[in-house]
Amino acid sequence: MEKDLLTVKEFADLAGVSVQSIYKKLGKANNPIQRYLKVVDGVKYIERRAYAILYSSAPAPTAAEEAPPAIVEEQTPPQPGESEAPPPKSSTDRILDILEQQLEEQRRQLQEKDKQIAAQTEQINSLLARLEESSQIINQQQQLTAMNVKALTGGESKEEPAAVDVEPQPQPEEKQTTPPPPPPEKKGFFSFFKRKG
Repeated sequence: MEKDLLTVKEFADLAGVSVQSIYKKLGKANNPIQRYLKVVDGVKYIERRAYAILYSSAPAPTAAEEAPPAIVEEQTPPQPGESEAPPPKSSTDRILDILEQQLEEQRRQLQEKDKQIAAQTEQINSLLARLEESSQIINQQQQLTAMNVKALTGGESKEEPAAVDVEPQPQPEEKQTTPPPPPPEKKGFFSFFKRKG
């Protein structure tokens, strides 16, 4: 009995039509396929004989006839110099290949960034060396200036600055100023509309 019943998908595959078209036919009121519909445990089955009646003049193939015969290909060993074709890749192999490509690209980018960082570190070290040289030159210049000042002042110590007479500056006279007038009273926007009484 079970071999006489086909699921909707099996029936559609056997008939060479889509599953949706079978469900459409099952949904129509006066379609002859409905006579062959059986529902077992909530699953819709169609009798095998419906195929023979509705889709072909030949009887429906039995389960044994449906199975295609096993095709045995004679495989010859590859000739020398002839490359063997790689087997088709599965989806996981393709995903792994994509991930490996992405990983390789990231490694290449990291190497490029490492080169950039090394070049910038070299530039920083060069600039620090120049800064140190400039600092030493400035220090030497300050020492020379101090020696010149000492020689010009006649050997006076730098720590004891020469006394310079400074005349006191006269203080400007304070003028009496009047306070500024108060700012005019501000009026609000709506005060214009109010009538003065």
